[in-house]
Amino acid sequence: MLKEWNLEHLFDLKIFLDCDLHEAMSRVQQRHLRSGIAATMEEAAGRVKENDLLNAQILLDDGAMERAQIVLQQKQTVFRIRPHASVSFVHGANQSD
Repeated sequence: MLKEWNLEHLFDLKIFLDCDLHEAMSRVQQRHLRSGIAATMEEAAGRVKENDLLNAQILLDDGAMERAQIVLQQKQTVFRIRPHASVSFVHGANQSD
């Protein structure tokens, strides 16, 4: 679906944030409530189920992670540098696990 939009050429760098889907949706639900997008936790859960989870699944099913040059995961960073991309990474001295 996203590939059909033919927008990837507009981006110099594609980064995918890879995390636990359940945890991500829980955070989105909390964000909907805190931001006022949803008035109740039930309304926030409904928005997540009817919109955000579906969008996340579209991205996963479409192979967005596989096409990304950089994949950020919860515990580590995995770099997939494609021939057409130039990426620099500076390792910080204050990094901790």
